[in-house]
Order: sequence, then structure tokens, then C-alpha cells
Amino acid sequence: STAIINQALTEGGKAFEAKNYDLAIAKFEEGYQADPEFAGSAPVLLNNKSLALLRRAIDRYNLIPKDAAPTARLEALSNVKKDLMDVVDGS
Repeated sequence: STAIINQALTEGGKAFEAKNYDLAIAKFEEGYQADPEFAGSAPVLLNNKSLALLRRAIDRYNLIPKDAAPTARLEALSNVKKDLMDVVDGS
């Protein structure tokens, strides 16, 4: 599990720096799932995942066209809301 965690931290960090938040979230979750009870890595991985979710939510929000149709805007905002709720829930 240590090798999986280290690899997830490395790959997730690189994806985060490249603003590939989908991949970063997946990698941090993969590392967390490798040993969710280990106090040495679980909090770090969950924190990194939350940061990636937050950045993705901000990017998604900023990409919503101001003149978008109300239904399209609502759909886009629901994706933003889901990411923010995942940050709050820690999931």
C-alpha cells in the first residue's frame, strides 16, 4: 500500500500542477483507498483531493457563460455545487 500511496501522491501532485483536476482527484482517492486508516497519509490525500475539488469547482464556475440559457446555467451550477459539497463532506 505504501507504493500505491507514494505513486498516487506523485501523480496526483503532477496532475494538480497541470490543472488536470479530474486526474488529480482520482489519484488522491486511489491513494486514500489504499490505506484509509493510516494517519500518515490519509489526511494528506483527503486534503489534496479537497483542494483539487475546490479548484475544479472554481474553474467550472468561471467557465459558465454569463449569457447562458437558464437551464444550461442551472446544470453547470449543479456540477459546481456537487464539487463543493464533496469538499464539505470530505468524499
